[in-house]
Amino acid sequence: PDISIYVSSITMLARTRLPKNIEKAERILLMVEGERRQGALVTGADKVSWNSVINAWARSRVHDKAKRARLALDKMDEFSKIGKGAIKPDVISFNAVLNACVFTGGPSNVIQEAKRIAIQTFEDLKQSEGIKPDHVTYYTMVKMYKYLEETGEERLNGMKSTFEECCCAGQVGKLTVKEMFSVLTEDQQKEV
Repeated sequence: PDISIYVSSITMLARTRLPKNIEKAERILLMVEGERRQGALVTGADKVSWNSVINAWARSRVHDKAKRARLALDKMDEFSKIGKGAIKPDVISFNAVLNACVFTGGPSNVIQEAKRIAIQTFEDLKQSEGIKPDHVTYYTMVKMYKYLEETGEERLNGMKSTFEECCCAGQVGKLTVKEMFSVLTEDQQKEV
């Protein structure tokens, strides 16, 4: 089969959001990359294929979706360094991982891991060469603090610092402001 059949299969499997199909899509991605490295294929999987798998994990209902999405992002980055960089993660890749983190549910340890993954992913994006956070990134990070951080000072400080970075980067969107102000008192809103 040529690369277009592999890419179509990956996309189709990822759209189902069923864990076993997402795992199949990931295996096909890894097989394609292995064959490309061995010279059996001229090109490897494209960015859309990788982002489809990361998004599928983000939209899945498994408790470890944040971890799985992050592992897929790390594999994507690893292959981009080995190959010609055609599959280098973009802001969409990072945002999909952040989204997986925000919508992670389950026991406290799983939620804490999702929060850690979100913060690390956000930092990695800011350090990435050639890409930077966009309005979706900041919106998602504000939501992360709102939903995953315990109520109190840590939650407020995380949201505030993210919002300040967002303002400095010129990436303030209506949804970010709405999320931010949904948890602040009137006095806190004036302070921000």
